[in-house]
Amino acid sequence: MPNLPTILTDKELAATLPNLFSVSMLKKARMPGSTVQGPPWLKFNGCVRYDLDAVLAWIKTLEQAANSAGTTAKGRSIADEISRRGRVR
Repeated sequence: MPNLPTILTDKELAATLPNLFSVSMLKKARMPGSTVQGPPWLKFNGCVRYDLDAVLAWIKTLEQAANSAGTTAKGRSIADEISRRGRVR
């Protein structure tokens, strides 16, 4: 049997990677015109879902971009950078 993708709700993704995401941050990232950068998401029958493999690949590209630049903005870790971008000011 082939490996099926792990598809998560926003609550499940936030619970799986709590240091990176909150439900609130994920919702804000999906808003049109949002300045919050969020992971790729899918919509099935009006329900938002996240493919865990795609989210992990997205995080890896952020890490690679940060590593090629030498560091993230102001020397933050990727987790800190994602969390910072998700905060409301």
